[in-house]
Amino acid sequence: VTSDCFTPGWTNYHKRLQYQTYDVTAQVSAGPNALGVMLGDGWYRGHLADFAGPGRNHYGDTLALLLQLELQYEDGRSQIITSNAEWRATYDGPIRHSDFYMGELYDARREQAGWATAGFDDSSWAGVRVHKGVTGQLVSQTGPTVRPLHTLEPQAISTAPSGATIVDFGQNLVGRVRLELSGEAGTAVRLRHAEVLDTAGELYTDNLRAARQEVTYILRGVGPEIYEPHFTFQGFRYVAISGLESTEVTLTAVVLYSDLAASGQFECSHPAHQPVAAKHCLGAARQLP
Repeated sequence: VTSDCFTPGWTNYHKRLQYQTYDVTAQVSAGPNALGVMLGDGWYRGHLADFAGPGRNHYGDTLALLLQLELQYEDGRSQIITSNAEWRATYDGPIRHSDFYMGELYDARREQAGWATAGFDDSSWAGVRVHKGVTGQLVSQTGPTVRPLHTLEPQAISTAPSGATIVDFGQNLVGRVRLELSGEAGTAVRLRHAEVLDTAGELYTDNLRAARQEVTYILRGVGPEIYEPHFTFQGFRYVAISGLESTEVTLTAVVLYSDLAASGQFECSHPAHQPVAAKHCLGAARQLP
């Protein structure tokens, strides 16, 4: 229903929980409808920067959803539908793991067609448990959301001494890579991300510490497939890609940014300084919350 990424955003969840409101009129049709939601670990349960410490589950170890759908009928009636104990859920989906620092593993062979539509057979899914331990105050989101800004195409493709295929997008960015690919079912295409190359022309990843910044997509093998990671992002200019032996693939970088309105500008008479300033201003907007 939205292009917003990584909602509800990062707060101290024990004290404050943000919520978002969307107009879903266009998504509601006459007859049966269904609500389907994918949940990710995010800042709540995923890795944060403390790799030497616990690493994960800083705020909790159980994912939860709070949802309310408000319906206004033409005859003046209204109805409120909320998430409750009658909902069903499953871990048996295509996203096998997803983490801001560690990346995402997506197995397209495990996709469940029509899972978010009315009439889907969810009898194999499990029931849910109503969580009553939330202590944070519910507040409407106050800051900007994270959204796609624009896309970048590869500027150069080369082969590193190790034999790895290196894709250069021409500038450093915060975002993720969209794949358009076709190939045999079960083929794993792996992407590793880095901001710079070392002197030998390989990805330099020492600055990542324990963060992997890896995305793996396993093909379902049916027609052209389009994939963009869901609950992760990377800082990168270069991508090393493997698994291309029997796979056709097109890569596009999707730049993500905090949707801030410009409140000023910078101009300089020195021709070398102006583009540097412009790059830093844009880069600041791309830093995620």
